[in-house]
Parts: sequence; structure tokens; C-alpha cells
Amino acid sequence: KQRYFLVILDAQKRADLKKLGEIFDAKRISFANPDELKEKLGIEPGAVSLFGILNDIDAKVELYIDRDFYEQPIVNFHPNRNTASVALSNEMLLKFLNVIAQEANIVEIA
Repeated sequence: KQRYFLVILDAQKRADLKKLGEIFDAKRISFANPDELKEKLGIEPGAVSLFGILNDIDAKVELYIDRDFYEQPIVNFHPNRNTASVALSNEMLLKFLNVIAQEANIVEIA
């Protein structure tokens, strides 16, 4: 069975795929290709953000958020296109996470 993950972390951090595999209990992980991104999240490479989860109507994508990102007073990311940025207060981020279909897994990524 193929699993898909949306991993959200601060832009200053690097995703350690080996560590992510341990967190997800998956032997091997890789980045989704453009067709998979479009099919699962309705977005293009370079525009992947937390808001992409809104397009996962079947709730098939597992959401993981780095604790450092989650605890920031203000977070910034693309609104599913890389020509703009959106800023959310921590309070608004928590409200967003409470209304989406997927459970947000808060983890230490890097």
C-alpha cells in the first residue's frame, strides 16, 4: 500500500528522509512527482504548503507538522501557489487545524 505524507517544517530546516521514514514507520520514502502532487493535493511543485491539505477530500494524505513550526507565534507559507505568501498567527493555525479533515501529527522532524 502506498502512503502519502504532507510534511510541514520551517523553511530554514532540511527534511531528513531517513528520519522521516523512521517517524512514519516506512522503509523508504521519496518526494511525490508532479502528477502525484496534482492528483492528491491539486498543487504544483514549488507551491506545496499546509493549505494543500484542503484539496485532499478523501483524507488519504497524512499530515505531519514539525513542532518548531507549530509553536511559532506567526507562520508564513504559500496559499497553494508560489506567487504569494500568507501569514497566520498561532491561534489561526490552530483553528485551521481544528477544522480540516486530517489529524495533524506534531513531531520533531529535524
